[in-house]
Amino acid sequence: MSENKKDDKAEISYSKKVDLSIGTIVDERYKIINLLGSGGFGSVYLAEDLKFTDESTKMVALKVSLFSGGNKAQKISSKLERDTFVKLSKIQNVVSILDFDEWDSYFYIVLELIQGGIDLGKKMAKFQNEMSLQEILYYYEMIAIGLKAIHAEKVVHRDLKPENVMIAQYEIAKISDFGISTILDSRNQKSGAALSPGTARYASPEQGLFTQEGTEFTTDIYSLGVMMYQSTTGTDLFNNFEGSNFKKLNDKQKVFANKRVTHHHAFKDIDKPTSYNRKIPQGLENIILKCLAKEPLDRYQNMDEYLEDLKRVKENYNVKEIIIPKKFKSDLFLKSAKQYRPYKNEVFFKKFRYKYVMPTVIAMVVLVLGFTFVVLTG
Repeated sequence: MSENKKDDKAEISYSKKVDLSIGTIVDERYKIINLLGSGGFGSVYLAEDLKFTDESTKMVALKVSLFSGGNKAQKISSKLERDTFVKLSKIQNVVSILDFDEWDSYFYIVLELIQGGIDLGKKMAKFQNEMSLQEILYYYEMIAIGLKAIHAEKVVHRDLKPENVMIAQYEIAKISDFGISTILDSRNQKSGAALSPGTARYASPEQGLFTQEGTEFTTDIYSLGVMMYQSTTGTDLFNNFEGSNFKKLNDKQKVFANKRVTHHHAFKDIDKPTSYNRKIPQGLENIILKCLAKEPLDRYQNMDEYLEDLKRVKENYNVKEIIIPKKFKSDLFLKSAKQYRPYKNEVFFKKFRYKYVMPTVIAMVVLVLGFTFVVLTG
């Protein structure tokens, strides 16, 4: 990996934050009412559109990021998110873009405000993460339909997680936040691919390891599987991860935690969802495990395949347990994984354990047994 790429990744970790005061009027039009949330590439505010007087349209979500004063990654992300939202503006299950422009040293995107809505993560939290079968089938079918339309436009989201799925009026699921998405052009070339590995808890193994395969549609399918696992079991895929305490960690601790969970995604076996929730139908467990295959080629290759299996679960088809390979086999993926430090450490300690530790333990057991025998017979 080149030094330039390392620098870019370091920039992403320590992005300058946006902090606008309540009452600030952006571009002589959008008055900031309240902070809704903030992330690596900007902050989202509840804002009033002063151009409109209609109560149903005057309140908007205003996403603001540093532009001229920000780092390279922030600038790329802002432009990429704008282009992506415009490209996807007519899809029902994607949050609509209303306006975008530059203002002062900032770049802003105006999005539809999900009135009275909450993100899927908060909805899951109401039920201690575990949702009913009916809710899972209902919401994840809509999310899958949205992903299918997004992928049809040659866009890979790359940061799919419950917090980026809004539940709008009439319980309509809408996908949002395309700040690190990848757009494939007609020649299958990629833009935005090297921006960020996404959110470690939901990122695919290849995405976390920064391989080229981390910019394919199958990386979104893996993230969808992580979400489904959490919704059906009430626990994280790897439940020793810091979870809700993550925000309290300092930067160094966050880097370590992210590396550990990335290592788990790539190498740790997954507990079956039914080991936590025996009510999960076999067909639904099969879907989750297929989404979570380590090797991208072992996952669903498109959302049509996923939706077909989901339909079978809805129609109560009797299906048998499927066996998903637990390892990745792509040469490119394996080559990148071998350069990953935790992987090197794991291989070293595994060799050390079998070459030195086990023989030593066996020898000591033999000596103790021999000594005991001599004492007892002497």
